Amino acid sequence: MMTLGECICTLRKEKGWKQKELGKVADLSVPYISDMELDRVNLSLKVLKRVNAN
Repeated sequence: MMTLGECICTLRKEKGWKQKELGKVADLSVPYISDMELDRVNLSLKVLKRVNAN
């Protein structure tokens, strides 16, 4: 079973985006995107919605 961070990373890569591109459209920093994908942060629903909307 994949973690949430792994799912976010997989979906980002399927779109052909780099972390910088996801960060720009979701208004998040690249280090935060990295921490999300490595499951180092607890994501709020607000952040998940911003990532998912893109």
